[in-house]
Amino acid sequence: MSFIHRRITTASTNAVSVTAGRTRLRSVLVSSGTATAHHLKIYNKATAPTVGTDVPVLTINCGAAAGSGPVRLEFEDMILFAGLAFAITGGASSALDSDTTNASANLVVVHLFYGDD
Repeated sequence: MSFIHRRITTASTNAVSVTAGRTRLRSVLVSSGTATAHHLKIYNKATAPTVGTDVPVLTINCGAAAGSGPVRLEFEDMILFAGLAFAITGGASSALDSDTTNASANLVVVHLFYGDD
C-alpha cells in the first residue's frame, strides 16, 4: 500500500514521526518559497527525532534560488527504514547534523511518498 505525508513548515524544527514500523521510502518532493537555506533531515527512527542530537541518514538542501523549481528525489529500489521520521531546519550551518535553527513558517512544503514493507 502507498501513502503520502505532507507538511508545510512551522516556525520550529518540524520534528515529526511519520511511521513507527518498517517503511519503504519511494520518493521525496520538496518545494520552497524562499532563497533562505532550509534542510530536510530524514531519520531512520520510529519516534520524532531530537533535532541536533539524532543523526539523519539523509539531508536535503531545500533552499530555493529565485526561479528554481522543487527538489524531487526518486529511489528506484526504495529505501527501507525501521521507522520514518524527519525534521526541517532553517540554518545554513556547516554542521548540518547538529543544526537546530527553526525553519521559517509556511515557506517549505515537503511530500514523502512511502509504502508498507
